[in-house]
Amino acid sequence: MAHVVFDADLDSETLKTIQELRLMQRDAVKRQLDNLSETIESLVSLGAIQAAQKASYSTPVRIGLEERLQLIDGRIKSPDTVYSDELELYLDILSSADSE
Repeated sequence: MAHVVFDADLDSETLKTIQELRLMQRDAVKRQLDNLSETIESLVSLGAIQAAQKASYSTPVRIGLEERLQLIDGRIKSPDTVYSDELELYLDILSSADSE
């Protein structure tokens, strides 16, 4: 995947809000890891995996969540760097707040 990097003037309030979103994401991923069996059950109820596959998916799901947590932690350490997925989430939240 290609990476495009550019400088943009984002005000400090926007950067602060994106950092807060990162912290919320981190908390959510930690809860999923802490309650891995509930997370797996949720995947079953959503139809993402079959009930018979729960045991075989436990390790891959845990590893995926741990990797996601590492990614978020790295982003938290670089508050002046904003990634496109974070900007999209921020804009989605802003647009949904405007429509309410």
